[in-house]
Amino acid sequence: MKAASPDRFRTRLSSKGQVVLPKALRDRVHLAPGAELEVWEEGDHLALKAVPREDWRSLAGCLSGVDLVADLEAEHAREMEREGAGQAE
Repeated sequence: MKAASPDRFRTRLSSKGQVVLPKALRDRVHLAPGAELEVWEEGDHLALKAVPREDWRSLAGCLSGVDLVADLEAEHAREMEREGAGQAE
Protein backbone atom coordinates (compact mmCIF):
# COMPACT_ATOMS: atom_id res chain seq x y z
CA MET A 1 0.00 0.00 0.00
CA LYS A 2 1.37 3.34 -0.90
CA ALA A 3 1.03 6.57 0.99
CA ALA A 4 -1.36 9.01 -0.71
CA SER A 5 0.38 11.81 1.25
CA PRO A 6 2.54 11.87 4.39
CA ASP A 7 -0.50 11.48 6.66
CA ARG A 8 -2.86 9.54 4.37
CA PHE A 9 -2.72 5.97 3.11
CA ARG A 10 -4.70 3.96 0.58
CA THR A 11 -6.00 0.48 1.25
CA ARG A 12 -8.70 -1.80 -0.13
CA LEU A 13 -11.75 -3.43 1.37
CA SER A 14 -11.54 -7.23 1.15
CA SER A 15 -14.41 -9.45 0.04
CA LYS A 16 -15.01 -10.12 3.76
CA GLY A 17 -15.29 -6.39 4.51
CA GLN A 18 -11.89 -6.27 6.16
CA VAL A 19 -9.55 -3.30 5.97
CA VAL A 20 -5.80 -3.58 6.41
CA LEU A 21 -4.23 -0.61 8.13
CA PRO A 22 -0.73 0.00 6.75
CA LYS A 23 2.08 -0.98 9.12
CA ALA A 24 3.56 2.53 9.13
CA LEU A 25 0.23 3.88 10.38
CA ARG A 26 -0.26 1.07 12.93
CA ASP A 27 3.22 1.73 14.27
CA ARG A 28 2.66 5.49 14.42
CA VAL A 29 -0.53 5.14 16.48
CA HIS A 30 0.69 2.11 18.48
CA LEU A 31 -1.90 -0.45 17.30
CA ALA A 32 -1.04 -4.07 17.99
CA PRO A 33 -2.80 -7.19 16.68
CA GLY A 34 -6.07 -7.65 18.53
CA ALA A 35 -6.49 -3.93 19.23
CA GLU A 36 -10.14 -2.95 19.53
CA LEU A 37 -11.33 -0.11 17.32
CA GLU A 38 -14.47 1.99 17.50
CA VAL A 39 -15.89 2.85 14.05
CA TRP A 40 -18.49 5.49 13.18
CA GLU A 41 -19.75 7.53 10.29
CA GLU A 42 -19.14 11.27 10.01
CA GLY A 43 -20.97 12.57 6.95
CA ASP A 44 -19.26 10.96 3.97
CA HIS A 45 -16.27 9.79 6.07
CA LEU A 46 -15.63 6.78 8.26
CA ALA A 47 -13.75 7.39 11.49
CA LEU A 48 -11.74 4.94 13.59
CA LYS A 49 -10.63 5.32 17.17
CA ALA A 50 -8.59 2.89 19.23
CA VAL A 51 -10.39 1.76 22.37
CA PRO A 52 -7.93 2.04 25.24
CA ARG A 53 -7.26 -1.21 27.06
CA GLU A 54 -7.10 -1.35 30.82
CA ASP A 55 -3.51 -1.52 31.92
CA TRP A 56 -3.75 -4.18 34.63
CA ARG A 57 -0.31 -3.29 35.89
CA SER A 58 -1.61 0.14 36.91
CA LEU A 59 -4.43 -1.55 38.84
CA ALA A 60 -2.07 -3.78 40.82
CA GLY A 61 -1.68 -1.13 43.50
CA CYS A 62 -5.44 -1.20 44.08
CA LEU A 63 -5.26 -4.91 44.87
CA SER A 64 -2.46 -4.89 47.42
CA GLY A 65 -3.65 -6.48 50.63
CA VAL A 66 -6.74 -7.96 48.95
CA ASP A 67 -7.33 -11.72 49.15
CA LEU A 68 -9.59 -12.34 46.17
CA VAL A 69 -10.04 -16.05 46.93
CA ALA A 70 -11.15 -15.34 50.50
CA ASP A 71 -13.52 -12.63 49.25
CA LEU A 72 -15.08 -15.01 46.70
CA GLU A 73 -15.41 -17.80 49.27
CA ALA A 74 -17.14 -15.44 51.72
CA GLU A 75 -19.50 -14.19 49.01
CA HIS A 76 -20.32 -17.78 48.04
CA ALA A 77 -21.03 -18.69 51.69
CA ARG A 78 -23.40 -15.71 52.01
CA GLU A 79 -25.24 -16.79 48.84
CA MET A 80 -25.58 -20.35 50.14
CA GLU A 81 -26.99 -19.02 53.44
CA ARG A 82 -29.53 -16.87 51.58
CA GLU A 83 -30.59 -19.81 49.42
CA GLY A 84 -30.86 -22.04 52.51
CA ALA A 85 -32.97 -19.44 54.33
CA GLY A 86 -35.29 -19.18 51.32
CA GLN A 87 -35.84 -22.96 51.20
CA ALA A 88 -36.60 -23.20 54.93
CA GLU A 89 -39.69 -21.00 54.58
